[in-house]
Amino acid sequence: MKATTQEEIFQLIGHISVFYSTLDMILATACHTLIPFGATERRSLRPNMTLGQRARLLEDLDPHTTINPDALLDFQKHIPEIVELAGLRNRFLHDQWLFSDKALKEGVMIAHRFEFTADGELRQSDTRFTVESFREVLNRVGRAQMLAGSFLGVICKIQ
Repeated sequence: MKATTQEEIFQLIGHISVFYSTLDMILATACHTLIPFGATERRSLRPNMTLGQRARLLEDLDPHTTINPDALLDFQKHIPEIVELAGLRNRFLHDQWLFSDKALKEGVMIAHRFEFTADGELRQSDTRFTVESFREVLNRVGRAQMLAGSFLGVICKIQ
């Protein structure tokens, strides 16, 4: 594997964070645009929803209760990928990144995570990422962002 630098990793994490933020904003706007005022489903909208919650709301919506059933039906095919990406988002934004000279020379970054189990035990785990895997996540989020942006463009033109 090719060696990497701490700066390159920071740049990739920054790009990934911006792409996720934009995807989240697009889905929030789509939810508010697609669900008509007065619709029962509108009560599900909350300002503090996560990307995954917004995606699942769109996934569960009955298209016939929205302003553009065809656009939603088409977009719903892509939501499982967005839900999966939402889980990865938490890794990139909430894990502790461990920088070691050895790992950087190997082109590897280690994401360190602490979680509590159901019985209250503290569990820790490490996930190894390569620069290539960072770029793959960036590309996946970028594709999802473009799909969601196109979807938003379609539903906004109707109003």
